[in-house]
Amino acid sequence: WPPPTRPKEKRLFARLAEMTLLGRRLLHPLRRSAGMSSSSALAAEAAPPSALRWAVLPWSFFIGENVLLSHNRASIIALCGGDEQSYHALYNALSTAACASLGFGYFFRVAGAPPLRHVSVAAVGGSFVLQAVGLAGLFQALPRVQLPLASEPAHGERAEPAAASEAGAAARQWVIRCPMDFKGESASPAVTSPDGLHGLHRVSRHPMLWSLAAVGLGGALAVPSAPQAVWLVGPAAMAL
Repeated sequence: WPPPTRPKEKRLFARLAEMTLLGRRLLHPLRRSAGMSSSSALAAEAAPPSALRWAVLPWSFFIGENVLLSHNRASIIALCGGDEQSYHALYNALSTAACASLGFGYFFRVAGAPPLRHVSVAAVGGSFVLQAVGLAGLFQALPRVQLPLASEPAHGERAEPAAASEAGAAARQWVIRCPMDFKGESASPAVTSPDGLHGLHRVSRHPMLWSLAAVGLGGALAVPSAPQAVWLVGPAAMAL
C-alpha cells in the first residue's frame, strides 16, 4: 500500500495503529495467564503427588504393621499383660485399617490416575503370562466344594474305602458339614507327601502371596496409569 498523503488518511491510519496497539496490550495478560495455567496443568498431570502417595503409603503401612507385629509377638503380648486376645485385637484392628486404606486408595485415588504411559505389545504378553500363572496358583489354593450333608462312621472319623468295606454294616450317622472343605487334600495320604505338605506348599511356604504377586505384576505391566502400576506392585513387595 502506498503511504497516505492526505491529512485525513494520516489521521485514520494513526487511529488504527493506536487501536491495534491497545488491543495487543489488553490481550497480552490474558494470553500469559492462559499459558501459565496450561503449563501448571501439564505439570500437575505429569507428577500428581497425591496419587503416588496413595499408591505407596497404604502398602507401606500394611507391610510395616505385619512385620512389626509378627516379629515382636511375644513382646507385644507381654506389654498387653500376657493377654493374647488383646494382641489379636490390636493385630486385627491395624490390618483392617490398612486394608481399608488400600481399597480407598486404589478405587478413589489411584485407578486411572495420571501420568499415563504407553503399554507395548510385549508388556501385554508378559502381563498375560504372569496373570495366568497367578490365577492358576489362586485356583489351586481354593477349598474343595463338598455336600453339606454326608454319612460318616458313628465315631466321627473318615474311613478309607478298604476299611469301609471291611466294616460292612457298621453304624453310621448323618452329619452336617461346611460346604467348603478347607482340609481337602491335606487329609488324604494318597496325595500328601511324607513331610505333610501338599499342593503349592511343596514349592513355597506362602503360595497365596506369590500367586497374588504374579497377578499384581501382570496388571502392573498392562495398565497405562503409572500410580496404578506402582500400587499393583505392592503384593510382590508383601511376598518378599
